[in-house]
Amino acid sequence: MHLFHSRPGLSRAFAATLSTGALLVGTLAIAPSASAAPANAPTEQGAEWLAGQVSGGVLNFGFDDYGLTIDAALALDSVAEKKKTVKKIKKRLAANLTSYIAGDAFGDVGSTYAGATGKAGAFAGRIGADPTTFGGVNLVTRLEGTVSSTAPIAGRLQDQSSFGDYSNVIGQGFAVETLLRADSDSAKSALKFLAKQQCAKGFFRLNFNPDLTAVDQTCHGGTADESAPDTDVTALVVL
Repeated sequence: MHLFHSRPGLSRAFAATLSTGALLVGTLAIAPSASAAPANAPTEQGAEWLAGQVSGGVLNFGFDDYGLTIDAALALDSVAEKKKTVKKIKKRLAANLTSYIAGDAFGDVGSTYAGATGKAGAFAGRIGADPTTFGGVNLVTRLEGTVSSTAPIAGRLQDQSSFGDYSNVIGQGFAVETLLRADSDSAKSALKFLAKQQCAKGFFRLNFNPDLTAVDQTCHGGTADESAPDTDVTALVVL
């Protein structure tokens, strides 16, 4: 839980280590290999149930939820018997990528949703696809366009949308993974900003400081509500 310490910056060595994939969940998720693992009835039963919720390569609970579908795919990708389901998800997501990472189809013309773009890029990377061509989109350059280069929020994700900015720490985590894997010039600043969202007790908060002009953009700079601990966020960021 203390992989990202709150401090002004991260050493080049640390960033370099991360860029090799040492911390990326793709590395963690496949070690040991699922194919080499002994039979595990609870895992197989859970994977069977989860795969059964996927229809036509997507989870639909009143609408096609591609974000939740990616979550399912990342879980199923660690179970050798469910690789076919993951391939179906990959095909469906690639065919409908722009409806997930942007809102042009419903009036938000020219938009890019930072968290969704980062998550789609991380998904592509983990399953061995190329995030620079996935679904006919260069997710890396698209994502780089959402990373601020202006102090005091340099490195922070920002939605490019007429509806406002709803980016958060979960999206920042996925974006860092995508950018590191691509050896992007934006990776270091995005990683440093992510590290600032960890408080001294080890947890990460969900939301960024809503004041983009505040000098202190760290977890410690927020109110109790703004910097409340979030278990899900902490686990996802560490992964």
